[in-house]
Amino acid sequence: MSLTVGKMAYVSLSLSVSVDLNRVNAHRPCGLSSPHYHPRATEFLYMISGSNLKVGFIQENGARFVTNTLNPGQGAIFPKGSFHYQANLDCNPVSFVAGLNSADPGATTIAQRCKWSPTEVHLPIN
Repeated sequence: MSLTVGKMAYVSLSLSVSVDLNRVNAHRPCGLSSPHYHPRATEFLYMISGSNLKVGFIQENGARFVTNTLNPGQGAIFPKGSFHYQANLDCNPVSFVAGLNSADPGATTIAQRCKWSPTEVHLPIN
């Protein structure tokens, strides 16, 4: 099955061994996968074609921010629950495979989640 979302085409395959695989055929030129996390899975991203795909993640408060630039044949691991992103620096299409160790990894994009906030926060004062 192939599905096109915006300018990104990918194939998703869920196996009974609780693995979710996605092939991104053309990451938007000059595009960014906005920072997000998967609450129930670790992600492995393997670069197939293109060049200079910038990736980064941070796992918890106070942890070191990890970044790298991937080229074909290279990969990156994003631990479960880590905020991470991918940015296409070359403005040419890139192709990669992303595998997650859960058939239901979940995904929360940070920008969309931060849009919701109460207008006032009342904290009890003791």
